[in-house]
Amino acid sequence: MTAEKRAIDLGEALGRVGVRTAPDSGTTDRVGEIYVMLTYDCNLRCRMGPLWGERGFCHPPGERGGAETRAVADVVRFVREAHAFGPRTVTLSGGEPLLSPLFLPVVRALDDLGVEVDVTTNGTLLSTLEVEDIARLHQVNLSLDGPPLVLRQLGRGGEATLDNALAGMRRVIAARGAR
Repeated sequence: MTAEKRAIDLGEALGRVGVRTAPDSGTTDRVGEIYVMLTYDCNLRCRMGPLWGERGFCHPPGERGGAETRAVADVVRFVREAHAFGPRTVTLSGGEPLLSPLFLPVVRALDDLGVEVDVTTNGTLLSTLEVEDIARLHQVNLSLDGPPLVLRQLGRGGEATLDNALAGMRRVIAARGAR
């Protein structure tokens, strides 16, 4: 099968599920995922991290972070407008998104709109979430580096980091099992 024939077949298949494609470029009128970075703040500030690490763009500490610059209404308005393009999911990240005062209000608002909400987190704050809010999360992406010895060598968050992340994941698993 030629590349041109595959492109036509793909365009026809997408059309059957309501996705329009531009014939010349193959681009679609759909968005697969929206990625929202809620904050630069992080409770671990890992030595190798892209934000707060030795060469991170938030280095030296204090250069970024602190006050949030977005409002819940702004994030929700953006997602509502982008919703016309059929995003499959919205992924919330950061720094550590659970540190943001926007996290729970945005999760609740997006879930109320029927948008699947994913979160990418270091996991250490997951145990602070209520079961009802955990139930609103479609997917939890956990950034985890390894056992305490590895974490010490990486300068990541101290001795309790792994235990806190595992406790958070246990809470997510228990909350999902309760559904």
